[in-house]
Amino acid sequence: MPNVNTLFAYLKSTSTVPYIIAGGVAALYSSAGLSTGFFDITPVAVTNASYWALDTWGDTLLAAPSAGGLYASNGTAVAAIVATAPASMNQMLVTSQRQVLALGCNEEISTTFNPMCIRGCDLEDYTDWTTTSANNAFEHILEGEGKIIAGRRIGSYVAVWTNAALHLGQFIGDPQQTYRFDLVAGGCGLVGQAAVEILNGVAYWMSPDHRFYRWVPGELPVQIPCPISRDLQDNISAGTSRLDQSTRAVRNAAFGEVWWFYPDTRDSAGRRYVAFNTVEGLWFRGVLDRRAVFHGDFLYNPAATSGVRAWRPVISADSTGAIYSHEVEAFGGAGDGEAGFSSFIQSADQYVESGRRRVMITGLNPDLEQQLCAVDLTLYMKDRPRSTPVTKGPYSLATTANKKNFRASGMIMSVKISLTTNIGTNLTESWRLGKPVFRGATMGER
Repeated sequence: MPNVNTLFAYLKSTSTVPYIIAGGVAALYSSAGLSTGFFDITPVAVTNASYWALDTWGDTLLAAPSAGGLYASNGTAVAAIVATAPASMNQMLVTSQRQVLALGCNEEISTTFNPMCIRGCDLEDYTDWTTTSANNAFEHILEGEGKIIAGRRIGSYVAVWTNAALHLGQFIGDPQQTYRFDLVAGGCGLVGQAAVEILNGVAYWMSPDHRFYRWVPGELPVQIPCPISRDLQDNISAGTSRLDQSTRAVRNAAFGEVWWFYPDTRDSAGRRYVAFNTVEGLWFRGVLDRRAVFHGDFLYNPAATSGVRAWRPVISADSTGAIYSHEVEAFGGAGDGEAGFSSFIQSADQYVESGRRRVMITGLNPDLEQQLCAVDLTLYMKDRPRSTPVTKGPYSLATTANKKNFRASGMIMSVKISLTTNIGTNLTESWRLGKPVFRGATMGER
């Protein structure tokens, strides 16, 4: 399945296996798990969907391709148009009151597309979009400039982002005013439909000027300082439309992280990521070809046995259409038949002894959790920020190693731990970095 740009998953009331939904430019597929193959449920005449808004109405899958209408499917049948819904919408979501909201859509009377228009169907009926004095179907035009980019449920509220501001929607329930929408703040818009994620009741997103924000209902948005943002700013792919359509955010709730995948000029695959650990306030970055990502708490199988891949909350798709289950403890375990892959983690330059003296590093006490294979340690040493680093290593760290002796001197140090492999199948690979301790002695100034 090439050109996958959206992933979604949900559980039917009659199934214990999650349905995986994969959307592409001109395709929509569904699978009961990943072992049964995919059903082609692509609606008729969908040819240019850069993103799919996907949600559920009970056991019914609702889908809205970018700038398209609303479609419904039982998960295996071709998605059928909901003819009474707006003909075009930027995004769609289902509220906790079982009401579908079309965000950035055609106005009801004029049928003219208005990028600041929000319409809602009647409660409990996604086919009834006609506003009357006796139902809760409604239409609301947001104040201000720009266009609606996306919306998300956050607690009992609905957050709506334009490319210039953040608005908060609150359900009132009166047919005369079903929803109330208020401006929260300007100057903190959203860069793309999938560039926002909710983690533990907090919204995190990337703005059109490539800044990052966090927000809790009842407060004002706060910009998150990002010390590695220059790398993103200098290398993000040119062309606002590409960034709008390609940036993907996903939460990794097990570790309190939010990741953003974005197009980068340095890679043929065109994907890198920046990630924020919301617990420790730390940022990290890397290269990973992912075109679609999704987090679902139900995507976990604690009863999985050996040889049966346990689902994990995060799934993703790369540029070839291959779908991955993330945060699996080991790859290539017995019976899995999965290929290994290379991995590494590298620190930024660190001043040793605050850069006042050279230090001779004489060894390391490893701290690697869940280590099921040997990994390599490499040090990059230098005395000045602009000096050419001297490479020391790689030094192999066996699974049983309690210490590793070597010599490496300098005032500034960067550390890399890596696994390089061309393993075919059935060799278990797993490692997680703890807090290794380096041994050393001060040498003096130079």
